[in-house]
Amino acid sequence: MSQKFSSVITSLFRKPLLWLLPLTVIVFFIVVSFWSGFFVRPNAVIFPRQDRVIANASDWVQALSTTWDSTLYSMIAARGYYPEKPSLFAFFPLFPLEARAIATVFFDGYIPLGIVAAGFLNFFLFCLVLWFFLAQYTKKFHLKISTSSLVVTAVFLPFAFFWIVPYTESLFLFLLMSWFAVLFFSTKKWQLFFLPLLAFALALTRPNGISLAVVIVFFLWKEYWGFTPVPDFSKIRQQWKRFTAVVASLTVNVLGLLAFMSYGYGKTGDFFISTHVQAEWGRGASTWRIWQPIVEVFRALADQWDEWTQGCIACSYWIAYDTYLIIGIALFFLAIIVTLVYFRRGTLQQSLLVFSVVTFVLPLTSQSYQSLDRFAVALPIVFVFIPLWLHKKLSPAAVGLVQAVLVMIWTTCVILYSGHYWLG
Repeated sequence: MSQKFSSVITSLFRKPLLWLLPLTVIVFFIVVSFWSGFFVRPNAVIFPRQDRVIANASDWVQALSTTWDSTLYSMIAARGYYPEKPSLFAFFPLFPLEARAIATVFFDGYIPLGIVAAGFLNFFLFCLVLWFFLAQYTKKFHLKISTSSLVVTAVFLPFAFFWIVPYTESLFLFLLMSWFAVLFFSTKKWQLFFLPLLAFALALTRPNGISLAVVIVFFLWKEYWGFTPVPDFSKIRQQWKRFTAVVASLTVNVLGLLAFMSYGYGKTGDFFISTHVQAEWGRGASTWRIWQPIVEVFRALADQWDEWTQGCIACSYWIAYDTYLIIGIALFFLAIIVTLVYFRRGTLQQSLLVFSVVTFVLPLTSQSYQSLDRFAVALPIVFVFIPLWLHKKLSPAAVGLVQAVLVMIWTTCVILYSGHYWLG
């Protein structure tokens, strides 16, 4: 490990703010989500929360582990995958395996507590890796910006509360940013082991883990090939450890996806069971006209407003949700503009951009626009470059005001999520 990399790792454990920041956010989330159960009537439309009100800590744990996607992760952690419920195969296995391991080791096999604890742990680890990545980035490009303030802005972005609930977002982002950090900010010795390991883990965490393969191909082209007829073999020989690690990452990333698909085939007889389940939910690509789902969001918002003016009180929630979707889409396009205008300096920025665009294109062209807000906030160009841009362009006082507004939006989302309202 290089001296620079080692010193940064050491500082992770010496600066108390690095520990206090994610822990404070976790405690704040617990307080808001628990007490909101006393004041917000839960949504009784869709399984399995119904009208159960959170009355104590046990109810809170049970509710948090059975809210939307968490329900299916809990089922996988408890029983594994089984063909009688094909929807389980839309969710990849690494997070349920982690939750089951935590439940077995620390909570006597109690899966709900394992699921919740895994979500908190992954958020904590992601915050540390994000801090390290941003610290290295600002140092490399000589940006005099507080890393801690950048992390605060990132973790309170609209819909970033999904990083702390028992979903797989935080685990995926922890692994993803670790991969980028090892590639760009560590020595070749560490790259040879950790890059393939992280790439394989990403393939088993979320369907978009395969997007890393596209980034790797782009990286190999940019670094070792370019617009020449043949690759730069002299550079490959000079950086053979790094080159080998990246090629190995590509191989195991694809193999990881194939392994899970083969497992699904063995269980159900359908090699593409995960894709077919997603298509049944309206998340299969139906057109490559990106404008179509955006138009649908605005159309749905207009319809809900029309019904609300005619006395549909429940429409107020769906008006808010469609507004959230529009914010998510706006975050994506704003991040692209910001990245291209202010941060287009080299392979690092371009790799984050390629991953983000490839990841977001499929849901943006699907039959359903649900979850676009959740997908958008999990894009590296959103939680890396938007905070950097805000801190570059605004005064410290203005940044503080923006952070205060973000915290209020974040808190509102947590309250709605705790009431089992669909937010993505």
